[in-house]
Amino acid sequence: MCEAAYSKAMVALTLTYADTDYGYEHHLTKSHFQEFIRALRDTLRSQKTIIRYISAGELGERKGRAHFHCILFFDNFVPDWPQRKRFHIDQWKWGHVYADRINPSLNGDKSVRYVAKYMLKDKLDKQKDSWFSLSKNPILGDKFITWKAAQNVAANVWPSTFCYRPPFSDGRKTYIFRGAARRKFMERVIAGHASYGRRPILDGNFSESTRVQFQACWKKFRIDEANDMGLTYQIRRIAEDIERYRPTQRSVFNSLNATETFEEVYNVTSSAESDRRIRRLRERSDDAATCYANHVERAKGDTTKSF
Repeated sequence: MCEAAYSKAMVALTLTYADTDYGYEHHLTKSHFQEFIRALRDTLRSQKTIIRYISAGELGERKGRAHFHCILFFDNFVPDWPQRKRFHIDQWKWGHVYADRINPSLNGDKSVRYVAKYMLKDKLDKQKDSWFSLSKNPILGDKFITWKAAQNVAANVWPSTFCYRPPFSDGRKTYIFRGAARRKFMERVIAGHASYGRRPILDGNFSESTRVQFQACWKKFRIDEANDMGLTYQIRRIAEDIERYRPTQRSVFNSLNATETFEEVYNVTSSAESDRRIRRLRERSDDAATCYANHVERAKGDTTKSF
């Protein structure tokens, strides 16, 4: 549905085999479909048409004959094929072709799901001879992903989940970006916000999957950004991150207070360990080091009084 929203036409094809002496009709040969796509693209290259596809091949349940189901997306010129009848075309030399043009704007995503169920029903069946393939460069729905990311950037929000509602749907069912679509979406959100000088804000509303994907994409974005800008830029960015994530003086002191018992504090007052800790704290914050030093002195004084 996401790809269909940015395509001129969407056509469902079924490619079948005629009887041959080589027995191709009883064996699934994925190279035949790949040859068909290449030949179709070569034929329509003069029309400057880009063809995207999603396809599945399988053996029939009753007679075990090989065939392919596919949905083709055309962004410009659309072949004038007969509709809902068998015919021959030069690009598929192995048998018949059955075509059905789909108009998702009329009946929503039902038509797509109806066709797709035949393509995906055996995808996870490991015992059956089946094959699945789709366009990957760029991925299906790439323009929709770009638009969705731009919506988040324009609203100055960071996505808390990967849920979305595709075009032409009735709005009652939500879908989730997965795999490459999830990664592409987050990369474009990060790049869009960065173009406005915005830094990421992650709060408790983010799902765990969103947080994990963001961290991976943010790390890649910073590395690519630094490589493009050079060493001076890298040093400045590192300094900004250090300043941004520097703990406050109170948080440093409270952290030490929470992790060390009274006995642990007293045991280091008469050794070089306390001096080492104070020096380390002073590098981060003079006030935090002073607080810690005073804390040690108070602990030592209280212990002396108890004797």
